Amino acid sequence: MRDGSSHSLAFRVMRLCRPSLQVDLPLRCAAGDLRYGEDDDVAERMRSLTEMEQTFSGRCEINQPLDACGLTGMLVLPQEFGSIYLGETLCSFISLCNVSDHDVEYVGIKVELQTERQRTSLADNTRAPLTVIKAGARNDFIIEHIIKELGTHCLVCSAMYSDSEGERRVARQDMDVERKLLHQKYKFVASNPVVVRTKIRPVRESTFLEVGIQNATKAPLFLDYVKFEPSTSYTSSLQEADEGDGEPDDDGEEEEDDILKGLFNRRIHVVESNGGERNYLYHLRRVQSAAGSSAESANTLGKLEMMWKTTLGEPGHLQTQPIMSNTGAKVEIEVRLEELPSRIVLEHPFQVKCRIKNNTDHRTGPLRVAFSRDDAAVKAVVVNGTWAQTLSDVQPQASLVFPVHLVALAAGVQKITGLCVLDARDGTHFAVVPPTEIFVES
Repeated sequence: MRDGSSHSLAFRVMRLCRPSLQVDLPLRCAAGDLRYGEDDDVAERMRSLTEMEQTFSGRCEINQPLDACGLTGMLVLPQEFGSIYLGETLCSFISLCNVSDHDVEYVGIKVELQTERQRTSLADNTRAPLTVIKAGARNDFIIEHIIKELGTHCLVCSAMYSDSEGERRVARQDMDVERKLLHQKYKFVASNPVVVRTKIRPVRESTFLEVGIQNATKAPLFLDYVKFEPSTSYTSSLQEADEGDGEPDDDGEEEEDDILKGLFNRRIHVVESNGGERNYLYHLRRVQSAAGSSAESANTLGKLEMMWKTTLGEPGHLQTQPIMSNTGAKVEIEVRLEELPSRIVLEHPFQVKCRIKNNTDHRTGPLRVAFSRDDAAVKAVVVNGTWAQTLSDVQPQASLVFPVHLVALAAGVQKITGLCVLDARDGTHFAVVPPTEIFVES
């Protein structure tokens, strides 16, 4: 077995992709503008021309509205490999040609796609090789593979065969016949078609996930399927604006979407080329049954899946990596103030509600709620009554709400601070109420 310098076989590889539209933008004008004067009877002159003369002379005229767009109705076959993106399907026509003047025998063909991480077999007949490829003949086949990695790809085509100079070797089945190995490689680079940007905003018991899909290609993308698949710890819902609430865009994107919706009976979003973007907002809620899950699974929000088509219907499909929450490990005890009064008057007592939530899977308590006295002399809002109170146990994944009576000692924008939650038995510190701003009227 050797890799000979000259071979009887040769691979020919052609990528199978959609053709492009031929666009021709000649100078267009109205009939008679260039051939006749202003005072001439154009209609009478046109009737005097023969049909052939009218066809030739009207080649640059706008006879139909579509004539102005430059589309001739012709399709142009690809002249080069072109660009290929992550999520698209590589489809190639491979032909193994016998370029010699004699037959070759026992041809084993193998096609692999090699990346930085793995090597994938796309075609392999080495266990049942072709008996013979006659002189001037060829063996054709098509391979398909979904691009799942970015970066450089190498399509490796190899063939192992035996040269035959007559039927004598075939008749005696000489196993000592020299075998030749042909290797041909074709390299290409897979790029990222879209850039996905996420923003995570925790709001009390919920989480809002904002997703921006930006087009990184040089052609428009038609998004016909975008779905967020939440993890087992969350449920999700897409937040959509009411149809009459949004203002029309200057670039007419909403009008384009409505036209496509009428054509395909579903809404298809157009993402303009070179940086066009579409945004989606998802409302996530934590599932109560996932309280005892691990920290990693609890911080995994889910995956985003999208499907699109290019201008001539070339499909693409992409699924992102798991989107992780940017919040740290969840605290065991959460405490916050709720139901603040709409009007607070200086030196007049007012009441707020304090909510304590147990995020653990076991009962916690008894708890002690107290106001810190370290800086009581400079506090603008102080407790109206006892500085501390003891509460009962809080059940797993449950909340306890109780009133807190306060009084403001200074006017203007003030902060409620110093409220903390302790273990009533050993004084273990659990949580502190975040500073809450209020406005105090004089």
